[in-house]
Amino acid sequence: MTKTELQAMADDIRFIVECNLPKLDPEQKYTLKEMAGEEAWELTKGHERTIGTRFREYVNQGNIGVVYAGETSNSNLYQLI
Repeated sequence: MTKTELQAMADDIRFIVECNLPKLDPEQKYTLKEMAGEEAWELTKGHERTIGTRFREYVNQGNIGVVYAGETSNSNLYQLI
């Protein structure tokens, strides 16, 4: 997969997460997979780390309505702002 295709995939996951934000509990912490949903996350298969890194960049830039809220053994956690 090219860098451009990975960027497009990251943008798609970001859009899906943004659409799902109103459904999330602001008191809970979520992985990117939980915020995107199982079906959307399956599209990232083999590129989860790259997509996760790009999403973290979006969060750090303040470009999405969540903040970093810790981590599990293998995933970052996010919480609504």
